[in-house]
Amino acid sequence: MKGRSIAAVIGGIVAGVFIMYLFNLVVDKVYPPDWDAIRALKGDPKKIADYLRDMPAGFHLMGILGGLLRLIVGMFTGSFIDKENLMTPIVIAAFFLLLAVLDSFVLPHPGWYALTYLPLMILTSIGYVWMKRKG
Repeated sequence: MKGRSIAAVIGGIVAGVFIMYLFNLVVDKVYPPDWDAIRALKGDPKKIADYLRDMPAGFHLMGILGGLLRLIVGMFTGSFIDKENLMTPIVIAAFFLLLAVLDSFVLPHPGWYALTYLPLMILTSIGYVWMKRKG
């Protein structure tokens, strides 16, 4: 990869992370944290895992939507900076797919979360690269 491509990958990742930050602010307004319940957990990993796993389905769906939005904005930004190199959105997609895998299996989520999130990330990545290749 050349300098412009590396800058495009970094720009895409930064843009995606920034969009995710803004989206998480919205999620916190829709599903505000229950600080009293969180304090009651007292750092017990089992209780924290159960608390997060038992959040409403909409909370988890917002996480999936935020991840997809992060991916699309990141790939679009990287492609805008480096219009010629098809590897730029692929590298950005690989980075955000790694984050999605970590999110799905390291953090506590319901069983359906990874089965929904990961295929959507893969299909979105493939679709974007396919459309960019055709365009």
